[in-house]
Amino acid sequence: MENFIFFAQCLSFLMVIGSVVIIKKALKSADDSEQSLIRTEQRVAEEREILNAKINAKPQVKLDTVTQAVDISTHSVEKIHKTISDTSFNLIGAMSPVPQPSKAIHKAHDMTAKGIYGSIRRVNRLVGDLSKNLQNDIKSPKKDDQD
Repeated sequence: MENFIFFAQCLSFLMVIGSVVIIKKALKSADDSEQSLIRTEQRVAEEREILNAKINAKPQVKLDTVTQAVDISTHSVEKIHKTISDTSFNLIGAMSPVPQPSKAIHKAHDMTAKGIYGSIRRVNRLVGDLSKNLQNDIKSPKKDDQD
């Protein structure tokens, strides 16, 4: 019976140590997430200032600025999303007795998220290009349209 009690105490001690390690990792990830968010907020504030400075600019400059702002915002959201998901998946992996399934799910998640954010950026560029073409068509009508 003494051996069982000793074994249970050792196991409890190891579980406490493991919990402390996991908590420290979570706190480090939370700090990293907070720093990423602060950098993103600073970048958004800088972009807002640029947009405000160009508010009375030519339509082409406004269009380029808005397209750039959407691209930067998408990139910022993607970075925050990745930081949060990395934290979550790393904690799940640390607590899991078999971390391989969580690694596979994490990889699938990251690939899906990367594809979605890439699609948003591509659509943004396409809309920007389409708008530029429409502006050019309005500025210089074709000869067929003038007759």
